[in-house]
Amino acid sequence: MAEHAIAKERAQQSGQGVVPDRVFLQQVVRAASAAASTEEQWLDAVLDAPDVEIQPARWAPGGRDEVTGYKVRVGDGPWFSASQLAADLTLSKLRPRWAGNEDDTSRAAALAIWREEVQLPAPAAPAVVSTHLDTAEEALARWAEQLRETDPHDKTRWRHAAVEAAGVVSSLSRDTGPGGEVLAGAGQSLSRQALAAVDPAGVHRRQQPDEQEPAAVPRPSFGPSPAQLAARHVQLAMRAGGTSSHPGWIAVLQQLRQVLAAIQVAQRAWRELVAAQQLAGAQRALEQVEHSAYARYGRGDVDELREAWRARETSRVSTRGADHHPAADGTTASGQAGGRGLDGPQHTRGRGRRPSVPQRWHLPSRPGEGRASAE
Repeated sequence: MAEHAIAKERAQQSGQGVVPDRVFLQQVVRAASAAASTEEQWLDAVLDAPDVEIQPARWAPGGRDEVTGYKVRVGDGPWFSASQLAADLTLSKLRPRWAGNEDDTSRAAALAIWREEVQLPAPAAPAVVSTHLDTAEEALARWAEQLRETDPHDKTRWRHAAVEAAGVVSSLSRDTGPGGEVLAGAGQSLSRQALAAVDPAGVHRRQQPDEQEPAAVPRPSFGPSPAQLAARHVQLAMRAGGTSSHPGWIAVLQQLRQVLAAIQVAQRAWRELVAAQQLAGAQRALEQVEHSAYARYGRGDVDELREAWRARETSRVSTRGADHHPAADGTTASGQAGGRGLDGPQHTRGRGRRPSVPQRWHLPSRPGEGRASAE
């Protein structure tokens, strides 16, 4: 109850919707897992979220050579262990997805972040947002085509698709624009489906001592999947603004709806009608945000608008590259206000302590809430 009261108070102060820390952190961690190929990339993506902190909750016996559990929090809020977020977001479930891409170098880099031996640069808004949106759109279109060709009776692949779709939509749920609250709801709905995919018997059901853990959702070992590529570029584009900040988002939302439609067809084939209805709700949410973005641009020719924006971004980068000095108006290379972009002062980030933290996720210090159970 205290968690929801805090979220409500923060929402009243910021004008944003009520999003409890646990829900927000689940979406952050899920989105990071969708975009990452290694544990190091996952940690970097988690820390990309404003004022999010992550720390080891448990080390393997014998020293500090392997983290076996973690905890996260927003600002000075309460800590949540991985298992308190979602059953599929523990390290034991996430690491098998990255196993084929890990090597000694990537493992050492992740361990250095866990040990706080390195500082990561604060993320800069991309100079040419169009490039990331184009790549995300192409990846989503390729993924939708692959799903349409997938055997409708191969439940393992379709559950894998549901998990990845939850990650992509969770990436969008960090939108601070008008569609943010709608996308957050869609992300939460798909997150419940992702939990069902790895724990069909029940969410957060207590595992019996002699019971074998459900198998982790597989992921191709060689290079990023289309879903992973889409999530990665959605998150990069989101640094420059929400879904109403660029006409390229319209095409991304359209292609993502095609992905969800393909998954919904398979769910109806299995007669998983509740899941199909939830997915239909997520599609409607995406369509609502898409229409809002479309209306913003006067319902003109979106392709022409995208070309105009792309030309403007490219020109801006060329001009600033020649000048080699910050923009006079104090904007970043993407045209967004602030000082963390390519033209602003470059900061570094420790484990979650980041400059320019939006007030939306700032929490007052509350004594006695700094402890979280291990995973």
